[in-house]
Amino acid sequence: MTTAMQQTSLMESTLSSAVQDVVTSTGVPASRIRLHPLPGTARLADLLDDQNRNPTSPPLELVDRTLVEKASMGFPESFFSTSLVYFLMAYLQETRLGFVTSGGDAYYKLGTETFRIPDVSFLARNRFPDGKLPRSQICEVAPDLVVEILSPANTVAEIQRKRREFFQQGTREFWTLDPRKQVLVIHSSETVFRTLGLDDVIVSDEVLPGFRLTMQGWFAAAQEPFDG
Repeated sequence: MTTAMQQTSLMESTLSSAVQDVVTSTGVPASRIRLHPLPGTARLADLLDDQNRNPTSPPLELVDRTLVEKASMGFPESFFSTSLVYFLMAYLQETRLGFVTSGGDAYYKLGTETFRIPDVSFLARNRFPDGKLPRSQICEVAPDLVVEILSPANTVAEIQRKRREFFQQGTREFWTLDPRKQVLVIHSSETVFRTLGLDDVIVSDEVLPGFRLTMQGWFAAAQEPFDG
């Protein structure tokens, strides 16, 4: 009995240590770390299998060979991503410069065992030989633009880690919107950024030439369903 209890205690201690390592390296809180497969042992097949078996569960990302739940935006925050997609789609229908994605299934491969889902992303058409996206389940080309809509569940450390990963793989801009503070931070590298408030206009000529969107217009579109 004592031996069995000792083994159980050792397993719990090992698991706790593994979870803490993931918390430290990713910035993701322990409550969003999946314990099966064990942290540090998960593969892409585990990620896809879990998503197929549990389509209504929170979207998962694979980080450091560990399945982690993507922070939920919440119902009000989700309208910021859908309204941005609307503005980007209108722009892209005129310019045909690329493609926009949104949602829990748009996986990007970032390194050997890291697979991420941006809230919104843009891929330039000219990065593909025939101007068409490959019909693959996972996109192995990092997006030109990544947009993350912050929620109370996000941590500063996890956004920093995610931003670093995307830039290392070739992303050119990373936008972080905080709906509560009404602030958008646009990074053009890990260290170079500018901060926009409600009175500013979003300009991204390096990635989206000619695209213009007022912050007030974005917020008005996202909040209209609630404000009427």
